Amino acid sequence: MFGGLGFAVFLFISVVLYLLVKNKDEIKKVSNRNKLFVAVTFVGLLIVSGLTIYYAGNWLAGFIGNGTLKFFFQIIWMLIVIALLNIIWETVLNRVKRDSGIV
Repeated sequence: MFGGLGFAVFLFISVVLYLLVKNKDEIKKVSNRNKLFVAVTFVGLLIVSGLTIYYAGNWLAGFIGNGTLKFFFQIIWMLIVIALLNIIWETVLNRVKRDSGIV
């Protein structure tokens, strides 16, 4: 299990580093205040998504007795949480881009 988790963490870090290097010219245009805002928002959304998916998802799935339905509910719950937090993330990025004159 830890091998798969370690690979997922490695993959996540690799993708983030790749995107940072790929967009370094746009990142230079952003003020330090907005960089900090984006970093704090990113970490906050990761924490909120993890807690919401794990704790709220398990609590809500506890009301479902059928194992198959519970599995499908958990998948749908993850997609809902990811979609809602993606809307927040896109709003933050659009605001920072607009303030920095990138868009």
